[in-house]
Amino acid sequence: MNTKKKNRSYIIWIAIWVVACVIIVICELNKKLAKKEILKEDALDMEITKTHYDHGALSFNDSVYIVSACFLDESIGLRAINDLSFPYYVKKKANNDTLRVITKDKEYILIYRN
Repeated sequence: MNTKKKNRSYIIWIAIWVVACVIIVICELNKKLAKKEILKEDALDMEITKTHYDHGALSFNDSVYIVSACFLDESIGLRAINDLSFPYYVKKKANNDTLRVITKDKEYILIYRN
């Protein structure tokens, strides 16, 4: 009988652990799905105070992100934009494939890869 109680308590702890892990994974997925990809049709004019570069995608202010773009200046990439000092501005006109990243000192131009 003592062994049955131990087994039951192990099963309960494992079940609690599994449920906790599932809840954490769902929360992380919801964070990623809440972001909107910047498309060619979108217009954008926002001040950037936070960026995050993960798996080839650069997110701005945890609300929008860009995946594939090339720069007119070959020496910079999405990862380098992540390292710029805040705040800076991102501007894009609707139905245009050009996104401008404007800092105090310089302007970077990104062209979407379609």
